[in-house]
Amino acid sequence: MTAKPTALRIPEELLELAELQSHDQRIDRASILRQWMYQGAEIFALSLVSQGRMTIGRAAELLDQTYEDLYRIAASHAIELGATVEDYRGSYRVPDDK
Repeated sequence: MTAKPTALRIPEELLELAELQSHDQRIDRASILRQWMYQGAEIFALSLVSQGRMTIGRAAELLDQTYEDLYRIAASHAIELGATVEDYRGSYRVPDDK
């Protein structure tokens, strides 16, 4: 995933919160802001999947995550995606020759 610099106007209050978390986690403020942005992007992409406006495959590609990761993230945010991870895995199993 390539990164591009982008100018943003961030409210001082959010920067103060980012600074607090930065101090707690002992990482730089820019990294905290990127984490927050990425978490928001995950939730947004998963909500699009939930609404049927994006496929789980496309969301996984854009977020550089596996399907399993996205199902886990969705579950932690109570976002319904339809089929479960077990359904997804089961769709690739070869039936037994019985």
